Amino acid sequence: MLAHQHGLKNVLVTNGFINPEPLDELIPHVDAANIDVKSFDPEFYRRYCHGELEPVLRTVARVRPHWHVELTHLIVPFKADAELLDDVRRMRDWVAGELGADTPLHFSRYFPHHKLDLPPTDEALLVRAREIALEKLEHVYLGNVYSDTGANTVCPGCGALLIERLGYRTVVRGVSDGACTSCGRRVNVVGV
Repeated sequence: MLAHQHGLKNVLVTNGFINPEPLDELIPHVDAANIDVKSFDPEFYRRYCHGELEPVLRTVARVRPHWHVELTHLIVPFKADAELLDDVRRMRDWVAGELGADTPLHFSRYFPHHKLDLPPTDEALLVRAREIALEKLEHVYLGNVYSDTGANTVCPGCGALLIERLGYRTVVRGVSDGACTSCGRRVNVVGV
C-alpha cells in the first residue's frame, strides 16, 4: 500500500500457491506478476513440488484480469521430449484459451541444482517448445540460454522489432505508448 501511495509499482515473482482469501486481499495492491508454472503435468507437481497444479492455474486465471501477468515454465527433462512437448501444447492451449494470446510465456532451461540431478534441458527442445507455443501465443521467450532466439519482442501484427535484448541489455526499438511504431497495433508491453 505504501508503494502505491508513493507512485511505485508492486511486482511479484511467485509460484502461484496462495489461498483464495489472501489472494483477494493482495489483488488491489499488485500491478504485475511473473508466475512460475513449474509443469503442466500434475504428476510433476506432486512428485517434485509436493503440491498441485490446479491451485496455481486458479491463481493465474484469477489475477490475469487485474495484473499484467507473465508466465515462466522451467522445462525439466524428467520424461521423454515428446511427452514434454505434449505438456507444452496443453499449456499453450490453456494460456490462449483462459488468459489470451497476448500473455507472455517464458520457457527456461533447467540446470542440475540442489536435490534434482537430471541433465540440463537440451536447447533444441526449448526452441521446439517455443515454436509450438507461437502457433497460438504472440509473445514467447527463452531463458537461461545464450542465444538471440526467443529473446526479442516483435509485433504480432507486422513482425517489426519492438524490444531488442542481448543478455542484460535491453533496447526499445519500435514501441511507443503501448503500440507498434510500424503498424500501430496495441501490444502487451508495460513501461514503454
